[in-house]
Amino acid sequence: MPLALDISNWGGELGANTVAEWKAHGVKKVIVGVHPRHILIARQQLQAASSGGLKIEVYGYLYFDAPIQPQIQAIFAAIKGLPVEQVWLDVEDTETSAPPPQVVQSIQEAISLVEAYDNEEDGSG
Repeated sequence: MPLALDISNWGGELGANTVAEWKAHGVKKVIVGVHPRHILIARQQLQAASSGGLKIEVYGYLYFDAPIQPQIQAIFAAIKGLPVEQVWLDVEDTETSAPPPQVVQSIQEAISLVEAYDNEEDGSG
């Protein structure tokens, strides 16, 4: 079974030696968390993992008390020009004071924004 690691800005910059070590131990993919205030570190981690031969994916942890569009824009700023295979939306924000209908609306908005970006990238939109 392919092994993947989930990392985020809390791990700091990702070095080539770390990537090589992970790869030597069977890691095939890295899933990087993108936070609007930490785009540069996420991009560095993605570049290091990709340069080291690992497949890359991203996730955006959605904060329902904040506007969704800037959160999605941060994801796509971080991955621009990189061979990202999958974008994940992490919707487990349990500290929100947003009511359930607002949470559902925020998730729907996030999905629509990701789909619009994906269509733009593949030329169908």
